[in-house]
Amino acid sequence: MRAARLAKVLRRATAGWPRRLGGEAGLGLIEVIVAMAIFLVISTALAGAMTMGLRTTTKARAATDGKAAAQAQFEEMKSRVFYVPASDSSAAGRDLLATYYPNLSTNHATDSQGWTGWYTSGSGDAYYTRVSPADSNGIVLTVATRFVDNSGNIITPPATYDSAKSGQDYPPSMLVKVQITASWGYGGQNKSYVLNSEISATSETSCPQSSNSHADVTGAIFSVSTGTGDPYADYVDGSFGDAHASTVFGCSPSVQASATGGQMTPFGGSATTGATIAVSGPPDSDQPARPTDLTMSTWPALSLTQSSAHASENSGGQNQVAAEGDTTVQTQALGLQQLAATSDDGVSGYWRWAFVNPTVTVTGGNQSNDNECEDDDGGDGNEGCSQMVFANLGQQNGVTDANAHVEYQQVNILPLQALSANTPSAAQGLVFVRTFKADANSQANGQQGGISNNLSYSAVIGVFNADAPADCTGDVCYDLYTSIGPSNPVQTAINLAQQKYGLQQALFTEWHSFSSTDITNAMAASPDGTTASIGADALMKMTAKFGTEVRMNQSDNSVVLVNQVGIQQVWLGAINVSVLQNQ
Repeated sequence: MRAARLAKVLRRATAGWPRRLGGEAGLGLIEVIVAMAIFLVISTALAGAMTMGLRTTTKARAATDGKAAAQAQFEEMKSRVFYVPASDSSAAGRDLLATYYPNLSTNHATDSQGWTGWYTSGSGDAYYTRVSPADSNGIVLTVATRFVDNSGNIITPPATYDSAKSGQDYPPSMLVKVQITASWGYGGQNKSYVLNSEISATSETSCPQSSNSHADVTGAIFSVSTGTGDPYADYVDGSFGDAHASTVFGCSPSVQASATGGQMTPFGGSATTGATIAVSGPPDSDQPARPTDLTMSTWPALSLTQSSAHASENSGGQNQVAAEGDTTVQTQALGLQQLAATSDDGVSGYWRWAFVNPTVTVTGGNQSNDNECEDDDGGDGNEGCSQMVFANLGQQNGVTDANAHVEYQQVNILPLQALSANTPSAAQGLVFVRTFKADANSQANGQQGGISNNLSYSAVIGVFNADAPADCTGDVCYDLYTSIGPSNPVQTAINLAQQKYGLQQALFTEWHSFSSTDITNAMAASPDGTTASIGADALMKMTAKFGTEVRMNQSDNSVVLVNQVGIQQVWLGAINVSVLQNQ
């Protein structure tokens, strides 16, 4: 525009100038100078516009190259396998995490490709940074990788995390947040492009790890086989306080839990069950079952407390499932009674007992809050071992734990009914088991030798002593054995062959508890670290005769059983635990 106005002014200024020299047509010197000036002005303007356009094109190309470099870097990361165990030497270093979140070292280390990496944590953030050398276009890539859950919350790896070490390489989450920054210089200024996205393991064709585990615990298994006479049922069996938990964890986690407060089944009738609950998950769910009173026309009549179950799963490589069966079973409160030396039927020289009631009284957990039970986070407020039976499964960081616990305050066995209201009573019965506890734990991590099994039990047993004072009550009537366990099982701790135990020897047909050898045989493990299991079928068993009159000779303590009616079995603490963890 300025050039046009300048040309117009010059034309006016030179309008009267002669057009010819010496009578010949042509351009004058001044015309040539003016033309050259006009051309110079126009050329300068055009050159500026062209330079500006070239700069704009170059800037846009640099931005395009930066975006392309960031996108190419993201595609390269997505193309990698999310996780490969460090124990797999054939694939070690090829997975995503081994390169972009390899460890928790804060040292700035440079690899053979010229990338520099280091770990940063603090203020609720934790990430690994890698910085590339400049490429041919001067672009530098900075990659920040964070473990997150499905809600985007940052997950800090455990202090032992190291992608190159077996057993420490399992990712705390199967989802990572990736921030890729492409940086370059232009015109003395720093320019950048930022790409934010996420990479998940679930997009892979196969799961990087899986677990399949279950924990089943059964409280007192109780069965009675009797004659046909009233008031007995022909046959009664059932259990107190079952709990079951199971998990299948991989690309599609599944957890289930169930608990039964108690169940009795009379022969020829339908099952009578109280306080039963079942829960499946995910998502998070828990459900209590309220107390249920059961009244039957024939023995037994049960009063049950509550059971509950809980199942949950989250995306941080963790899942949790728990089931609690809490039962307090109260039946008829009858005691062991010693009759007068001279009986109504004229039998003399004998002490006499009449055992006519096959009642077992079970009181629930001790609320001992042992370490084995502190993992109870079922959301039901029943922390510790307040439950009679408790099954818990957990899967985190490539390690699966299965725990089973069974516990009673007291189990009273074989009380005898008095034939005279004036005789002393020992209310607990012939035998009681107090503070019985059994714990089982199996763990597997899918690594060579990476399994463990633990099984233990303990109990106090009181055995009625016929030589106790005639006016005894409570524990005074009993000999107490306080160290029943694997190193001191029932069959060796209590010598029923002693004369003072003639009554017990006559009534009990079987005593059994697990020894150290039994416990060792109950546990199995695969050498490759994938499978651990425990199968303890009733840690303690007692089988006894009932519905009989017991006569003990006063002179030699020999015992005679009269009119035997039936057999009763009580099994304590059946436990099955199994873990399969593959990586």
